Amino acid sequence: MTLARQAGKTIVPFPRTGGTAGRCFEQMRADPRHHGGLVRSILDEIGACENAAQYGMLVERIVSMKVEARN
Repeated sequence: MTLARQAGKTIVPFPRTGGTAGRCFEQMRADPRHHGGLVRSILDEIGACENAAQYGMLVERIVSMKVEARN
């Protein structure tokens, strides 16, 4: 997590897997400095994902938004 943040990369954890992803997600929700450019509504959607299929679709949407923002 620390290296990705230092490199300015966006982290999209799947908190339902627990462990590091769960801790990362909680840090992101608790501290705006760790949002990695994700708006609060996206964090809420990440937290609401109940399975890998929902998470995968959301990640695709996030990547598309990031690509569009660069162009």
